[in-house]
Amino acid sequence: MSILIYSTEPIYYVYVYIDPRNSQPFYVGKGKGLRFEDHLYETIDTTQNKKKFNKIQKIKSLGLSPIIQFHIKGVPEEVAYLIEEELIKKYGRHGIDPDGILTNLCKDARPPGMKGKKHSEKTKQKMRLSQIISQQNPIIRQKISESKRGNRNPMFGVAPWNKGKKGVQPCSDETRKKMSESHLKKNKS
Repeated sequence: MSILIYSTEPIYYVYVYIDPRNSQPFYVGKGKGLRFEDHLYETIDTTQNKKKFNKIQKIKSLGLSPIIQFHIKGVPEEVAYLIEEELIKKYGRHGIDPDGILTNLCKDARPPGMKGKKHSEKTKQKMRLSQIISQQNPIIRQKISESKRGNRNPMFGVAPWNKGKKGVQPCSDETRKKMSESHLKKNKS
């Protein structure tokens, strides 16, 4: 009789994006599922890392694709964070570390407010369930969209829940105009 043991912990991997033109790595990431592909489908509006986005777009414009290499697979999340951090230290971040070649912005993928902290499993399940429900339910998506319109948008005035809070003031017409002009001047691709 054999016993199968299933782990409840999700299995992660660490991946490296490599520039096919010079075989140099330019981005290190950690993920599970199909996370490694997400960078290929980002847009200028959805990316959080414009350096990485521009590098991928340059490679694509030449009719090439970045090489995605898995450094390690099948490890717990904490181990994946540590390996990712070591690889980023090894190659360095361009413009941040001396002789760095990576486009990574952070030393690892841990969310800034979560450095060294962990959610309980119950909290993680609630967050996943909430995300799934809000993505699949058009009524909830509509309510979220409506909640961010009009005078609830900080650019157009103080949100009702911020009224009376110290230091929170609505934008003046002049400030809104300057913000609008600066957004129009941005180079859009």
